[in-house]
Amino acid sequence: TDCGAPTSAALNKTLAESAPSLIWSGAYGGAANGITGYEIQYAESANNSTWGNWTALKTVSSGGTGGSTTVGLSATRGNYRKYQIRTQGSAGASYYSGWVATGSCRYNSLPTAPTAFVASPAVYVSGAISLSYSGATDADNNISTYNVQYATSADGTTWGGWTSLANGATSHTPTLSPGYYIKYQVRTVDSLGVTSGWKASNVCGKNTAPGNPTINHPQASKTIYNSQPRFLVTLGADPESHTMTLAASGYTLSRSSGLVGGSKIIAKKSIAASAGAVSLAATATDQYGESSGEVTRSTTYAAPSFTDATIEGGTTPIKAAHMTELRTMINTARSYYGLASVVWTEPIVAGATKTRGWAEHIVEMRAAINGIVTLVNGWDTASTLNRIPTINWIPLRGRQPQADALEQIRQVIAWL
Repeated sequence: TDCGAPTSAALNKTLAESAPSLIWSGAYGGAANGITGYEIQYAESANNSTWGNWTALKTVSSGGTGGSTTVGLSATRGNYRKYQIRTQGSAGASYYSGWVATGSCRYNSLPTAPTAFVASPAVYVSGAISLSYSGATDADNNISTYNVQYATSADGTTWGGWTSLANGATSHTPTLSPGYYIKYQVRTVDSLGVTSGWKASNVCGKNTAPGNPTINHPQASKTIYNSQPRFLVTLGADPESHTMTLAASGYTLSRSSGLVGGSKIIAKKSIAASAGAVSLAATATDQYGESSGEVTRSTTYAAPSFTDATIEGGTTPIKAAHMTELRTMINTARSYYGLASVVWTEPIVAGATKTRGWAEHIVEMRAAINGIVTLVNGWDTASTLNRIPTINWIPLRGRQPQADALEQIRQVIAWL
């Protein structure tokens, strides 16, 4: 009589990375037909629904009523295989048992890497960098975790080796020196330990403080006759080319925000100073809150003091002292702004200088003042704030001294 087929035949895996085992039991031999072995076949499918033909796989020689053997996976990831087994007997093929089929086993599919990976903030100041990745898929729906690694660089070009973070990490608190960079990569891991390719993140840079501002004018210990003195400042470079703000307590700035390295700013004291030392302290801060060092400069405000408090036309005689003190004060103001002292055309000596040259002396002093105006008003070309007011010079009516022309120069000196 025929052999009896196994009453149980099953695979030990339904999803596999390595070959599963076929396990069977309950077979029996027929009359004068003892068990000699088991014949195994397989069929393959791409979708676990439409199957190909049965194909011989192997024969296992055994006289037992049950057993197990390793069976192969499909050559194609994601495809399915199922198996059937029948009992062979000593009476020959005509007396083999019928076939018993197993369920299917799928060859594990490769997961895909995340399609998006963002590390933020891109400009790192302190604390943790957030790691956000998404878009990974797995045809078997068995994503288990993610491998995450990072690497650092001193220049953003040459990178060190990769260092692993905890699986599935979504944040990282790095130790970065100013000017260093960090980047990340992530890959998907399924429940069988199979990994996708790597997906790289953007590069994050450790924010560095902007360079110190430069107080170009005045140099230390210079004197000015304006009770609200001006300081001419140039912003230092920001290594990452971030925009900056400038702060100087007690001063009005021609511009204070949206600044870049090299921006030129006029700082003017907001409230009139008392005679004596006047100082400025300035700090630049980039858009991410990193600040430069504080730079300071001290100068002196000297309240103007003149020979004869007021020169009145037709009343106050025009003296050599009136002229020479104006020349001295103009050169003091020029020195404050880093301009060379004027070498006057001729000295003015009481009792010796001819009044007919008076107009030329006035023109010369006005030209010396105009040099200061040109420097200051051309310093910050993006703003008109804090500039020296337009000077409408009084017309000279002849070669004789004019009290109003001298008084105007006195007034202008207090504007510089």
